[in-house]
Amino acid sequence: MAVESVTLTRHGWIKHLATVQGMLKLVATINENVEPSFGQAQCEIERKDKISKAITKLQELIWETGAVSERIHRERGDKDPGFDAQDRDMCNEVNETRLRRLWEAAKELELSARALWDPTAPEVVEPEVEYPGFVEPPNKGGDPNQPLLGLTPKEPPAIDPSHLVDYKMEQANDDTTKPDDEEE
Repeated sequence: MAVESVTLTRHGWIKHLATVQGMLKLVATINENVEPSFGQAQCEIERKDKISKAITKLQELIWETGAVSERIHRERGDKDPGFDAQDRDMCNEVNETRLRRLWEAAKELELSARALWDPTAPEVVEPEVEYPGFVEPPNKGGDPNQPLLGLTPKEPPAIDPSHLVDYKMEQANDDTTKPDDEEE
Protein backbone atom coordinates (compact mmCIF):
# COMPACT_ATOMS: atom_id res chain seq x y z
CA MET A 1 0.00 0.00 0.00
CA ALA A 2 1.55 3.27 -1.09
CA VAL A 3 1.08 6.39 0.96
CA GLU A 4 -0.71 9.01 -1.12
CA SER A 5 -0.85 11.75 1.51
CA VAL A 6 1.18 12.81 4.52
CA THR A 7 -1.98 14.05 6.27
CA LEU A 8 -3.17 10.96 8.13
CA THR A 9 -6.27 10.39 10.21
CA ARG A 10 -5.82 8.87 13.66
CA HIS A 11 -6.39 5.37 12.27
CA GLY A 12 -3.73 5.96 9.59
CA TRP A 13 -1.38 7.46 12.19
CA ILE A 14 -1.66 4.30 14.30
CA LYS A 15 -0.84 2.17 11.24
CA HIS A 16 2.10 4.46 10.44
CA LEU A 17 3.51 4.14 13.96
CA ALA A 18 3.07 0.36 13.86
CA THR A 19 5.01 0.27 10.57
CA VAL A 20 7.85 2.37 11.99
CA GLN A 21 7.93 0.21 15.13
CA GLY A 22 8.10 -2.94 12.97
CA MET A 23 10.98 -1.46 10.97
CA LEU A 24 12.84 -0.61 14.18
CA LYS A 25 12.34 -4.16 15.45
CA LEU A 26 13.90 -5.51 12.26
CA VAL A 27 16.79 -3.01 12.49
CA ALA A 28 17.37 -4.10 16.10
CA THR A 29 17.42 -7.76 15.00
CA ILE A 30 19.97 -6.96 12.29
CA ASN A 31 22.08 -4.95 14.74
CA GLU A 32 22.06 -7.74 17.34
CA ASN A 33 23.11 -10.42 14.86
CA VAL A 34 26.01 -8.58 13.22
CA GLU A 35 29.35 -9.51 14.75
CA PRO A 36 32.56 -7.74 13.66
CA SER A 37 35.50 -9.93 12.70
CA PHE A 38 38.02 -7.50 14.23
CA GLY A 39 38.79 -6.84 17.87
CA GLN A 40 36.59 -4.05 19.13
CA ALA A 41 37.76 -1.29 21.43
CA GLN A 42 35.91 -0.92 24.72
CA CYS A 43 34.22 2.29 23.56
CA GLU A 44 32.89 0.48 20.45
CA ILE A 45 31.41 -2.29 22.60
CA GLU A 46 29.82 0.28 24.93
CA ARG A 47 28.38 2.21 21.99
CA LYS A 48 26.90 -0.93 20.42
CA ASP A 49 25.19 -1.60 23.75
CA LYS A 50 23.94 2.01 23.86
CA ILE A 51 22.63 1.70 20.30
CA SER A 52 20.70 -1.46 21.19
CA LYS A 53 19.21 0.17 24.28
CA ALA A 54 18.33 3.34 22.33
CA ILE A 55 16.56 1.33 19.60
CA THR A 56 14.58 -0.53 22.26
CA LYS A 57 13.71 2.76 24.02
CA LEU A 58 12.60 4.28 20.70
CA GLN A 59 10.38 1.24 20.04
CA GLU A 60 8.81 1.68 23.48
CA LEU A 61 8.15 5.40 22.90
CA ILE A 62 6.54 4.68 19.53
CA TRP A 63 4.45 1.90 21.08
CA GLU A 64 3.27 4.26 23.86
CA THR A 65 2.32 6.94 21.32
CA GLY A 66 0.45 4.40 19.20
CA ALA A 67 -1.28 2.94 22.26
CA VAL A 68 -2.53 6.36 23.37
CA SER A 69 -3.80 7.13 19.87
CA GLU A 70 -5.46 3.72 19.64
CA ARG A 71 -7.23 4.25 22.96
CA ILE A 72 -8.52 7.66 21.83
CA HIS A 73 -9.61 6.10 18.52
CA ARG A 74 -11.56 3.35 20.38
CA GLU A 75 -13.18 5.84 22.76
CA ARG A 76 -14.37 8.08 19.93
CA GLY A 77 -15.87 5.14 18.08
CA ASP A 78 -17.86 6.21 15.03
CA LYS A 79 -16.94 9.87 15.46
CA ASP A 80 -13.37 9.19 14.30
CA PRO A 81 -12.97 9.09 10.50
CA GLY A 82 -12.16 5.63 9.20
CA PHE A 83 -9.90 6.61 6.32
CA ASP A 84 -6.14 6.19 6.45
CA ALA A 85 -5.35 9.48 4.73
CA GLN A 86 -7.08 12.75 4.15
CA ASP A 87 -7.67 13.99 0.63
CA ARG A 88 -4.42 15.02 -0.99
CA ASP A 89 -4.08 18.73 -1.74
CA MET A 90 -1.65 18.89 -4.65
CA CYS A 91 -1.45 22.70 -4.36
CA ASN A 92 0.00 22.50 -0.84
CA GLU A 93 3.74 22.74 -1.57
CA VAL A 94 4.79 21.85 1.99
CA ASN A 95 2.84 18.58 2.05
CA GLU A 96 3.89 17.71 -1.50
CA THR A 97 7.54 18.23 -0.55
CA ARG A 98 7.07 16.03 2.52
CA LEU A 99 5.40 13.35 0.42
CA ARG A 100 8.25 13.45 -2.10
CA ARG A 101 10.81 13.10 0.74
CA LEU A 102 8.77 10.24 2.20
CA TRP A 103 8.73 8.38 -1.12
CA GLU A 104 12.48 8.95 -1.67
CA ALA A 105 13.29 7.71 1.83
CA ALA A 106 11.06 4.67 1.31
CA LYS A 107 12.84 3.87 -1.97
CA GLU A 108 16.25 4.13 -0.30
CA LEU A 109 15.05 1.97 2.58
CA GLU A 110 13.77 -0.65 0.13
CA LEU A 111 17.12 -0.64 -1.73
CA SER A 112 19.05 -1.04 1.52
CA ALA A 113 16.80 -3.89 2.65
CA ARG A 114 17.10 -5.58 -0.75
CA ALA A 115 20.91 -5.32 -0.57
CA LEU A 116 20.85 -7.10 2.80
CA TRP A 117 18.42 -9.83 1.81
CA ASP A 118 18.92 -10.53 -1.89
CA PRO A 119 22.39 -12.00 -2.60
CA THR A 120 22.17 -10.97 -6.25
CA ALA A 121 21.28 -7.35 -5.47
CA PRO A 122 23.97 -4.71 -6.01
CA GLU A 123 25.69 -3.48 -2.88
CA VAL A 124 24.17 -0.14 -1.88
CA VAL A 125 25.36 0.13 1.72
CA GLU A 126 27.94 2.89 1.94
CA PRO A 127 30.99 2.27 4.17
CA GLU A 128 31.21 5.95 5.08
CA VAL A 129 29.48 7.09 8.26
CA GLU A 130 27.41 10.24 7.91
CA TYR A 131 26.66 12.56 10.81
CA PRO A 132 22.85 12.66 11.11
CA GLY A 133 22.57 16.22 12.42
CA PHE A 134 22.92 19.61 10.77
CA VAL A 135 26.50 20.47 9.84
CA GLU A 136 27.52 24.08 9.25
CA PRO A 137 29.72 24.77 6.25
CA PRO A 138 33.38 25.22 7.19
CA ASN A 139 34.48 28.72 8.13
CA LYS A 140 36.90 30.45 5.82
CA GLY A 141 39.30 31.85 8.39
CA GLY A 142 38.50 33.17 11.82
CA ASP A 143 37.78 31.29 15.02
CA PRO A 144 35.96 27.99 14.29
CA ASN A 145 34.23 28.19 17.68
CA GLN A 146 32.84 31.66 17.01
CA PRO A 147 29.41 31.45 15.34
CA LEU A 148 28.86 33.72 12.37
CA LEU A 149 25.67 35.74 12.06
CA GLY A 150 25.47 35.39 8.29
CA LEU A 151 25.69 39.13 7.66
CA THR A 152 26.91 40.16 4.25
CA PRO A 153 29.65 42.79 4.10
CA LYS A 154 28.40 46.11 2.79
CA GLU A 155 30.19 48.72 0.70
CA PRO A 156 31.88 51.43 2.77
CA PRO A 157 29.86 54.63 2.90
CA ALA A 158 30.73 57.33 0.39
CA ILE A 159 32.47 60.29 2.06
CA ASP A 160 32.60 63.83 0.75
CA PRO A 161 36.32 64.66 0.22
CA SER A 162 35.80 68.18 1.62
CA HIS A 163 35.10 66.69 5.05
CA LEU A 164 38.39 64.76 5.15
CA VAL A 165 41.20 66.09 7.33
CA ASP A 166 44.82 65.68 6.33
CA TYR A 167 46.52 65.20 9.68
CA LYS A 168 50.04 65.16 8.21
CA MET A 169 49.60 68.66 6.86
CA GLU A 170 48.23 69.88 10.21
CA GLN A 171 51.17 68.37 12.09
CA ALA A 172 53.60 70.08 9.77
CA ASN A 173 52.05 73.43 10.76
CA ASP A 174 51.06 74.00 7.18
CA ASP A 175 48.62 76.86 7.17
CA THR A 176 47.57 76.45 3.55
CA THR A 177 44.48 74.53 4.55
CA LYS A 178 43.34 77.12 7.11
CA PRO A 179 41.43 80.26 6.23
CA ASP A 180 43.25 83.56 6.72
CA ASP A 181 41.12 84.71 9.67
CA GLU A 182 42.23 81.75 11.84
CA GLU A 183 45.96 82.45 11.66
CA GLU A 184 46.39 83.37 15.30
